[in-house]
Amino acid sequence: MSEYSVVFGEKLLDEGLVSFIEVPEDFEIENLRLASSKVKDAIRGLEVGGYLLDEFKFQDLAYNPGTSSAIMYEVEDFEKGRQKNSHGLIFGQLVLRSQYDREKQAMVAIKPHDTPKDAMHEFNVTNYINGYGKPTRPILAFDTLGFHRFEDTGQYGLITRYDEAVISYDNIFWDPEFEPTQEQVRKALGKCGMALAMIHNFGLAHGDAQIKNFASDNHGIRFIDLESAKPFARTSTGAKDPDAILYQVKDDISTFVNSLHTGVEVDDSETGIFRSELLDTFSVLYAEHIKHPSSKLPKDARPKDADIKAIIEQSY
Repeated sequence: MSEYSVVFGEKLLDEGLVSFIEVPEDFEIENLRLASSKVKDAIRGLEVGGYLLDEFKFQDLAYNPGTSSAIMYEVEDFEKGRQKNSHGLIFGQLVLRSQYDREKQAMVAIKPHDTPKDAMHEFNVTNYINGYGKPTRPILAFDTLGFHRFEDTGQYGLITRYDEAVISYDNIFWDPEFEPTQEQVRKALGKCGMALAMIHNFGLAHGDAQIKNFASDNHGIRFIDLESAKPFARTSTGAKDPDAILYQVKDDISTFVNSLHTGVEVDDSETGIFRSELLDTFSVLYAEHIKHPSSKLPKDARPKDADIKAIIEQSY
């Protein structure tokens, strides 16, 4: 948060009351579906039009009882590159106001969810991946700030910090006006291979591993839209289920490979490039990175080279 009194555009969301909540720092794979009962109750009890913010992220205002409301304004071109998102995200300037005429602002995105459970799930997964409470972990997904209850629909919005440096890879593969070179294809598929391996190393199935949900910035890999991510399957006794996990992993790879066809039509020569680079770059880097010593992907659930090749060959 920074002090910033300039309002950039028209009002997007009406003024609403603000409350703060202490967010737990124990986001671990074993309890992603669990959360502090205080946080759960606070989200479920959030009044329409209201905001529930992480007191640590807004500590200079959270510890000031005079903070009373927030309002959101539009910022021109903030949605650039994500105009076709299917979630109804809104982007803009969130301004917090106190009774002492102080203002703080943050540039944010708000993603609507139909239920508080859905919003809480993506909040938990995002904070687990970001290593909330672990300052040495890089930010790999958008930084969570809290929640908003939409006045018109009653939906629950997950508020994240806006980051203009993040570019999703559908801008390379789905933009009909952009013709990537073979080198650009190679680099993008290599990053995606490493990103998918990273998700699996965290012990998660992505659940919607389309090209549009992988991104990078100036520092490295970033993830988008994690609402479908979930911990790997377990047996009735609570042990990891290698067969079910392998199915989840292969399904993620298949979803990713097939998503490359979602964009523009490609001619035979381009199809050859995509297939070649998937085999030579994506599959190699994915297979290399799932062997990380800290990986939570069981060894007997890791796809073999032949498994990945078969998925790619079937797609092309």
